[in-house]
Amino acid sequence: MKKSFHKTLLALIVVFVPPFFLVFTEEGNRVSDNVMLWLFDRPGIKLNLRQANRQYTESDLKKAYPELEWRCGRVDSAFGQSACNAAIGTFNELPARHIVAFFANGRLNAIEMNYHPRYHQALLKQLLKTLGQPQNAAQATRPAPDADPVLQWSTGKGLVILKKTLNPDDQAALLWLASVE
Repeated sequence: MKKSFHKTLLALIVVFVPPFFLVFTEEGNRVSDNVMLWLFDRPGIKLNLRQANRQYTESDLKKAYPELEWRCGRVDSAFGQSACNAAIGTFNELPARHIVAFFANGRLNAIEMNYHPRYHQALLKQLLKTLGQPQNAAQATRPAPDADPVLQWSTGKGLVILKKTLNPDDQAALLWLASVE
């Protein structure tokens, strides 16, 4: 009798815990979204923001991420004279929409990464883990209206910028801007 109860309990755990994890937890949502993006052939990219720098060219970008369908051309932007963009499924294993790389004088000048807003807090945690506390962390902890709504991290080769919180009508985007050399 006792053995049968334990087997039944184990079977219930095996059946109900994975769906509960996938549906009701943030990590489970991320995992299930990533699987769906993979099933629909949305490529993922891994980008070490500490390594991004002005030395990269458009051809370097295409060599680094050959699985992406890059569309490149001239633009009228404060970030550069040309840009390449591509649809993506994930950015550093977080569901994302697309990446835009801007080039000034043939060199990487800025990166805009558009991601799904529901993963804003997960992205913020990832940045804190990989880049540490933002430069303006002291300002970020101040109560409003003195608090800086935008967080920034210096990588030595660039500046990573992310909004502290997203409003419902905000675009969910991370920016990397090259340092002036």
